[in-house]
Amino acid sequence: MGDKSEKYIEIGVAIIRRGNQFLVAKRPRGKAFEGKWEFPGGKLEPNELPESCIIREIKEEFGISVVVREPFKVWDYEYSNGKKFRFHGYLCEIRKDEPQLLWHEDMAWADVVDLKAKDLLDADRELIPLLDKL
Repeated sequence: MGDKSEKYIEIGVAIIRRGNQFLVAKRPRGKAFEGKWEFPGGKLEPNELPESCIIREIKEEFGISVVVREPFKVWDYEYSNGKKFRFHGYLCEIRKDEPQLLWHEDMAWADVVDLKAKDLLDADRELIPLLDKL
């Protein structure tokens, strides 16, 4: 097997916390995994660091600036369609302003109990037990 079979799509994930709640957003119609909830972020551009990706994506998707505080978890996930993702999760804080819906269909501040009840992306669901310990 060559390197292509192990090629991961690299994703920066913002775990934005406010008190005991976390910002999650609902993916828009017409996009992959439409209607699923996710921790915001996006695909790294070539030679981009996860921290820079998170700052860029949060600005594009919510019109706000975040401070990337610390690494939280790096994890791999393969969806049933065979696509492999490597997620780089970081704890983040909002600098100022309130998030606006610029890309997603909806957004919510959710505690761990709320997150368990939401239709989260399978890969993001793996974070719930870790968030419960924060």
